[in-house]
Amino acid sequence: MPLTPQGLDAPRAADLLVQIRAELDTRLGVVVDYERDLLLDSLTAIMAIVVGDISEALQAVYDARDPSNATGDQLSSLALAIGVVREAATPSTVTVQIIGAEGTAVLIGRTIRHLPGRELFDIVEDVVIPVGLSVDARAEARVSGAVPVPADISGDDWEIVTPVVGWNNVTNTAAGTTGEARETDDELRIRRQNSLQIGGSTSAAAMQAAILQIPNVAAAVVLENDDALPIVIDGVSLDPHSAGVIVHPPTLDTDDQALVARAIYDNLAAGIKTNGSVVAVVQGADLQDKTIRFDFSVAFLVGVLISVVMESPSISDPNPPTFAEVEPQIQTALAAHALTFGLGEDVLKLPILTLLDAVGGIRSATVLLVPADPLRLDAAGDVTIFSTERATLTIPVTVVDVTP
Repeated sequence: MPLTPQGLDAPRAADLLVQIRAELDTRLGVVVDYERDLLLDSLTAIMAIVVGDISEALQAVYDARDPSNATGDQLSSLALAIGVVREAATPSTVTVQIIGAEGTAVLIGRTIRHLPGRELFDIVEDVVIPVGLSVDARAEARVSGAVPVPADISGDDWEIVTPVVGWNNVTNTAAGTTGEARETDDELRIRRQNSLQIGGSTSAAAMQAAILQIPNVAAAVVLENDDALPIVIDGVSLDPHSAGVIVHPPTLDTDDQALVARAIYDNLAAGIKTNGSVVAVVQGADLQDKTIRFDFSVAFLVGVLISVVMESPSISDPNPPTFAEVEPQIQTALAAHALTFGLGEDVLKLPILTLLDAVGGIRSATVLLVPADPLRLDAAGDVTIFSTERATLTIPVTVVDVTP
């Protein structure tokens, strides 16, 4: 069971069976016919299974100490060792209207069922139905997780599971708050890694990691100017000895902007200034107000012109898809592709051609990209996007049928 540069390579039972029989043949000096020799066939198979179980257990123990391979409770333990706690699932909550006779008391613990998904909810506060014959009460899902509770438009989405004399009906006129699912292994791995970067030092990587911890921040870029003179990086002017932070999306509210400013300040080296048009104030370690500046990402528009040659009828396909059938599929595929761009991600023709190749009925296609700034077009016809920008495709794209 050697340790390789990639980690532990524990053999499986099938591999061990081959090794055991080869070793036995060598030690006996003969080639055993395991099909005819039932005793040696059974003994070697049993040995391979037993050793294989031990091998798999050893692999599991090894993987449990590797954040890249560990899962479940093992991964939770590795994260907890550096102070990162897996986020537990939270229950959905909803304000319901308790309807019935005046004076009826509905106490904590009474249960109702949301009929569309059959989920149980418990009343979490004591209420008494007033003269208006209806009173609001908070209810919480019995099982945590992402359980949506839309407004009860029809008035019959609920049933009373634990009845009370005088309590006749229950409904919710407003949608509830959907709970959160338990943090997945992939999400925990990312947060653990980001935490390690945050704890490292006041660096650009640590600052970026801290900003990305903010729930509503989708992407962030940190630019640095260590020189004594102003410089421009990707269109961003940086003062001497300063940092420029670009955050996406540009729709963050003032609360999120304050969180971004705090993350910048906490990871800003002494003597380094900030740049940007968004201004926020945080309190420093000396209890004095500190002005922090940053910028939001900028959309960079890229037009797309697609020319397609459609398949002709053939013996194998006498009725291939028409351009009218294919064109909406192209628009849908490109619209989805446009949502995948990150900050500073170039717009390339190859991924678009790959999407077109997956659309049936197209014999060949060409793609022409038309950036808002023609100087961004490189020799291959791809579009260069600055690290401070996020590409936006013109949707719908222009699709032309050039079938001869």
